[in-house]
Amino acid sequence: MAVSNTKYDDAFKELAERDPEALLLLLGAVQPHEALSIEVLSRELRAGKQISDQIYLVRTAVGARIVHVEAQTRWEPEMPQRMLTYALLIWLTYEAQYEVDCYVLLLTPERLPSVVPEGLSLTAGSLQVAIRFRVSKVWEMPAELALALDRPQVLPFVPLMQGAEAHLRGAALRVLQLPDAGLRDSLFFSLLVLGSLRYTHDELVVALRRGTMFGITFEQFQQTPTYQILFKVAQEEGREEGREEGREEGRAQAAADILARLAARRFPAVDWRAQVEGLEDWQALEQLCLDFAQLPDAETLQQKLSSLRQS
Repeated sequence: MAVSNTKYDDAFKELAERDPEALLLLLGAVQPHEALSIEVLSRELRAGKQISDQIYLVRTAVGARIVHVEAQTRWEPEMPQRMLTYALLIWLTYEAQYEVDCYVLLLTPERLPSVVPEGLSLTAGSLQVAIRFRVSKVWEMPAELALALDRPQVLPFVPLMQGAEAHLRGAALRVLQLPDAGLRDSLFFSLLVLGSLRYTHDELVVALRRGTMFGITFEQFQQTPTYQILFKVAQEEGREEGREEGREEGRAQAAADILARLAARRFPAVDWRAQVEGLEDWQALEQLCLDFAQLPDAETLQQKLSSLRQS
């Protein structure tokens, strides 16, 4: 069964949508202390009916431009062609009003060629098109950079950065000290998910279990929702290939359990155990866990669970 990149995409979206400036600072697309405004643009490109990752309209003292960011778990050979297509469609969608700067954010060096293309030129008769884009490699970014930015949305990327070993616990501690419980759970889950791209379950446990975190022991920390959903899922994924059905049932149970815990803490008036009982779509349940911080009220969550039950 192919491994889905959805959970990694969600971790990127957490940063890209909640704090666009932090993402652009990380990429070097804008400069610290630069006076600017950022408008999140629609990702749906009307000209080609395609959806890109993130598109921003950035206004500074020198003018306005569009910044397009594609996040990739690993390098794909078709990236130059894809970036050229996106850039052209973005330019057309926004009626050729703005310059377009393009970035690829790579989370891991997997499949990376010895020479990484950062552009592409195509000629088709009288038509000639070309693009230059910047490839930003998270593993080459110093972990100190993420900590120095002092922006919570960047912290989940620390496990993938250069020097992560020395700063992993510090990043986790900063996340766990956030006063907003919903944001704290969401970002810490993203930190563990992205950390799993580089570290095994055992390595993450060793890195996080030294001493106490946010005033609790590691054993207490193991009872927190974000820890349980990630590592229950990891345990299920580690079972033998021939037990696919059992794995998916286990993932659904783990995700339903964690969702009930998150909901009970935020909306205690509802019996959430009963609400999630019997739900089997583990992907939808995990997505609800990831999106939990963005749910406005208990009624919205109940409507989503009702839709899952009817589907």
